[in-house]
Amino acid sequence: PNRVQLLERLARTIAAAHGDTNACFAVLFLDLDRFKLVNDSVGHAVGDELLVEAGRRIVGTVRGTDMVSRLGGDEYAILAEGLDGPAMAEELGLRVLSALGAPIWIAGRELFPTASIGIAMWHPRYETGEEMLRDADAAMYRAKGEGRDRCTLFDEEMREEATRTLDLEADLRRAIHSDAFEPHYQSIVRIGDAAVVGHEALLRWRHDKHGLLAPGAFLDVGEDSGLIEQVDWLMYARVIADMARTDMPGYVAINVSPRHFRSPDFAYRLIDLLEEAEVSPSRLRIEITEVALLDDAPRISETLDMLRERGVLAQLDDFGTGFSALSYLHRFPIAALKVDRSFVADLDGEARTESVAVIRAITALAGSLGIELIAEGVETESQRERLIELGCVYAQGFLFGRPEPLP
Repeated sequence: PNRVQLLERLARTIAAAHGDTNACFAVLFLDLDRFKLVNDSVGHAVGDELLVEAGRRIVGTVRGTDMVSRLGGDEYAILAEGLDGPAMAEELGLRVLSALGAPIWIAGRELFPTASIGIAMWHPRYETGEEMLRDADAAMYRAKGEGRDRCTLFDEEMREEATRTLDLEADLRRAIHSDAFEPHYQSIVRIGDAAVVGHEALLRWRHDKHGLLAPGAFLDVGEDSGLIEQVDWLMYARVIADMARTDMPGYVAINVSPRHFRSPDFAYRLIDLLEEAEVSPSRLRIEITEVALLDDAPRISETLDMLRERGVLAQLDDFGTGFSALSYLHRFPIAALKVDRSFVADLDGEARTESVAVIRAITALAGSLGIELIAEGVETESQRERLIELGCVYAQGFLFGRPEPLP
């Protein structure tokens, strides 16, 4: 049965339940974990066989009265009626996970499928099957976020979170049209004499109800909705316009999401903005994270090479917290490394030996590769002094200035 047939039966079940105070049923929303990886690595034919086998295993596990439907792609739903409570629904979900988790041989390859399941229990507030599916879907995403291969019950906290997310997304869309975003600039200095060598442009949203918001308050919603790309380009245009009208010393670094590297015209659009504003590309740098290097290495390398040829350099943010950089540094045109603030924070008082060793090693690595090193999150004089002892040349943090808008 497909989604339409599920919703038809669910509509009948909900209508009957509104007249039955003892009604108890659930919708289980199931999504195979990392299914795209199967398609991408061993092919869609193997993926199709896996979907067929997953369907067989689900149907073979549920009760005869339960309805299993395939919603599309690698998503399934189970309508389980006649339950005696949430525990029974969770027990059903765990049996399904156990059945799915058994190894399967397809085309000479052993696969170990897992799934994430979200459960929405019947409640009189539900008027339509779509509402129950929506909440089960939300619980499924919570299950994925908690580590996959598990069941999660939808609760009021998720409902409130979903409502907040919808409201925030609506606010974000309005903010894009009203251009409510602005860059705040934090100085990057030469640590020895605090001379300013550049700035990092940090995104801020001036929300009409909640005041000034940092990206942490809306980044996830922006990423999930796809709106963050529009926000980013508004930000880039504002930063470059600021560069054109002021004499900020040194360069300005902008943060670039990995998703921008999936666009083949990203570098061209950025260069066009600089040329239109008559700003030298050498005054702009882009900041990327270690995680970004894993996303699409060939395309990222090509984009960074293209930007470097035009004068836009790149620096690697949050260095030392990931696992990819040492193997990738020689492949990418990186001008600077930024030591993650977690290591810098450990330099106060009795500095942690591990953090000192990491910073010393990164300093030596950067020096041997001819790459600048910037310590992030410097907040105290003792941190600054210890960094100087360790050979760090540049720094950024509250000790030298907080992020501020241009006057």
